[in-house]
Amino acid sequence: MLWTIARKQLLTNLLTFKFVVGFSLCLVLFSLSAVILTRDYEERLANFNSASSRHMARLQQARVFSEVGVTIDRRPALLSPICEGFDKRFAGSANVSYTEIPTISVGQSEKNPLMVALKSIDLIAIVQIVLGLLVLLFAYDSFSWERERGTLALTLANPVPRHVILLAQYLGGLLTILPMFLAGIGLALLIMIRSRSLVLTSSDWTMLGMIVLLSVLYLSLLSLVGMLISTLARSTSASLVMVLFFWVAFIILLPNVCAHIAYNIRTIEPRSIVDAQARQLRTEFWDRVYDYAYKHRWPGNVWTYSRGGNVYTGDVPYPLNFFYAPREVMLWELEGLKFCLSLDMEYAEKVHALYRNYEMALAGQASLARAIARLSPAWTYYHAASVLAGTDPGSFLRFLERARLYRGELIRYVQSKNGLLGPAYFTRVNIETLPTTEQLAAVVASRGPNAIDEISGWRGWEAVAPLNLRDLPNWESPPQIVKERIVPALPEMGILVFLNLVFFLIAHVAFLRADVRAG
Repeated sequence: MLWTIARKQLLTNLLTFKFVVGFSLCLVLFSLSAVILTRDYEERLANFNSASSRHMARLQQARVFSEVGVTIDRRPALLSPICEGFDKRFAGSANVSYTEIPTISVGQSEKNPLMVALKSIDLIAIVQIVLGLLVLLFAYDSFSWERERGTLALTLANPVPRHVILLAQYLGGLLTILPMFLAGIGLALLIMIRSRSLVLTSSDWTMLGMIVLLSVLYLSLLSLVGMLISTLARSTSASLVMVLFFWVAFIILLPNVCAHIAYNIRTIEPRSIVDAQARQLRTEFWDRVYDYAYKHRWPGNVWTYSRGGNVYTGDVPYPLNFFYAPREVMLWELEGLKFCLSLDMEYAEKVHALYRNYEMALAGQASLARAIARLSPAWTYYHAASVLAGTDPGSFLRFLERARLYRGELIRYVQSKNGLLGPAYFTRVNIETLPTTEQLAAVVASRGPNAIDEISGWRGWEAVAPLNLRDLPNWESPPQIVKERIVPALPEMGILVFLNLVFFLIAHVAFLRADVRAG
């Protein structure tokens, strides 16, 4: 009897005009979105590859260790065409150097980049919004329409338990919507895997399977919500109004409204204040550098017998590169480097501490927004899907943390080459073998001013061979194993399972007490 009623409900739905329209709409939306999102991914991947090659080429041209800074590019998530999430919202690269530590970038018009928002139009958004509406439209009259026609009372006149009818209606409605979803997602995947850029591994297919299961849980929940409303409503028109209100309030509005609620409940200081504090620290740093330079002045002209020299500013002994200079000048620059670079790295940590505290405040505010957003099954579904796809905020924060750890590896590597606080930071010559200012003055007096170029061999930095950085630590962002990708999504998946059970029980109780008589 269960399958008889379910089959009847399924066939009734399949023969309706709204099924034909819904099925066609899903195929069109899924296929168009797949084409657009795949092209967008290919473009972002091409930009990533181009930027990675450009940054690697620049690094390989470093002549001294002051020029060794790494730009780490973030590869687009492979499953971002399925669920874009926050993948395009965050910066695509992170700069790592001795005096720079990666932080979250915040746009001028953006308060919190970690905040809940459903702005992406991707395959999951189609399921969330379009299929979510369709499943409600198929479920809203599952009982109210039959009650109005009198067929529900006639069915219950037979020895059929009410829970069997409820379960049959649920299965019939769910089996109606699943062909739309499976056909749409299947067509989209066929389009996507034709791209040479989208090469899915076994773990990616596992994540896709989990996303499909998650989608079924979401659609099942909305079907149960529609059935509950149909059970409680006294008329089909009232049921339709109620499901539309639910769709607008809990699927469209709540996920975005919760961000504004969190802004007001848990306020944090604007980014501009943190930036001002960071600038104040940098000003304090340069005041100390200038004070050091004032107390340790070079008595003569640094540049008279120097070639290929660059410093951060003025006559401050904080060198960037020096091809050739008198021995005293080089030693003076080296002593200044030890003070200035050490101080610069110290203040970089202070600045980072400011931004790290701000980042934690953003994360706390976003956590509150997520807690509120869990009232919306749409957000719960989308967040779990973004976690499985690797496009959630947590994925970017892990990238950022890995970039910070890599900075430590870079510093230790350069220290092992005596290139951090040693001469190799700014020059390729052996300082101890350089002539003094007095000796160079005597050479110029006897051979003319061009003698310095002849002695030094200065032909421009372009003529100097780049550093051998073959043993530089490679940037590696280790791929997450399946377990690590699934575990963070389990809370949201658990919520959807729990809500399915709760709404089924509520619908069951409501149907047991419902008056099935027409009118």
